[in-house]
Amino acid sequence: MAERPLTQRKALGSYYTDPLVVDFLVGWGMRLSAGIVMDPACGDGRFLARAADLGAAGLIGCDLDPRAISRTGELLAGCGVEHSIFDLDFFSLAPADYRPVDLIVGNPPFVRFQHFAGESRSRALQSALRTGARLSRLTASWAPFLLHALQFLRAGGGMAMVVPAELAQTSYGVTTLQALCSNFARISLLSFCRNWFADAQQETFLLLAEGKGGAAAPQSSSH
Repeated sequence: MAERPLTQRKALGSYYTDPLVVDFLVGWGMRLSAGIVMDPACGDGRFLARAADLGAAGLIGCDLDPRAISRTGELLAGCGVEHSIFDLDFFSLAPADYRPVDLIVGNPPFVRFQHFAGESRSRALQSALRTGARLSRLTASWAPFLLHALQFLRAGGGMAMVVPAELAQTSYGVTTLQALCSNFARISLLSFCRNWFADAQQETFLLLAEGKGGAAAPQSSSH
């Protein structure tokens, strides 16, 4: 399936991830916390497919784009791993309604605050509050998305995600990082000399979070 045109992907906050980054994040996460893997913005399913290759016990995906959901279903059809794919707004899923997962992995949607509005934003900001983060209405979608995702993790579980450099460069990003540090035993941010998402014109980090339920100070390094 061809990717959607750039203007449509921007509206959804969708920027597909380089296979090298997928391999690294899924490989790291599976070594840390193999088991049930969730990608809450699964796109074309590349993170979940890689997790299946590495022995995941189960897969959960979610995405707003019906074409992406269809592609994910096709990709996982013969993987031999039980999977559930939800075609809806991730913020409408309640963590209490699902069995906790072992690993959250993926690339959250990046929708700037001007286009992140309505019921979805209200649910997102309320979810962020449950993790200890009070985010303003000027927050882009990725920040509460991370905080909502961590609530699906079991105690001791891990998170491996692409994140915008805004995590360390904006007030709402720092608030999000503080909440993540309050919910994980160890956090590392990996930065790079190259931009992995030229279409997005956005510098990114890789977020590696271990031990859901602990509390940590972040560590960073450049590559």
